[in-house]
Amino acid sequence: MLQNEGLKAAWQSAGAGAAAGLTPATMLAEIQKLKAAGSGEDLLIQWIGGQTLRSPFSTEDVLAWKAAGIEEAVIRAAMARPVAGRTP
Repeated sequence: MLQNEGLKAAWQSAGAGAAAGLTPATMLAEIQKLKAAGSGEDLLIQWIGGQTLRSPFSTEDVLAWKAAGIEEAVIRAAMARPVAGRTP
């Protein structure tokens, strides 16, 4: 599946730091790396599904993701992720 070396490197680096959770800003940066490597919406949502947030999304975070051109389905998937240390 990850025959493209650029996509493979982006996917592997995007998983770094997931144990402690990612801030929305850090997750956006990782999403941008994956998009730059050619990842589509479905793959981005799948990657997001394995992540935990360090903090919930703020209004400013949502606006930053929109300004970066991230699809709303991807933003919704990210916002739905659990926040580390919180019970649902």
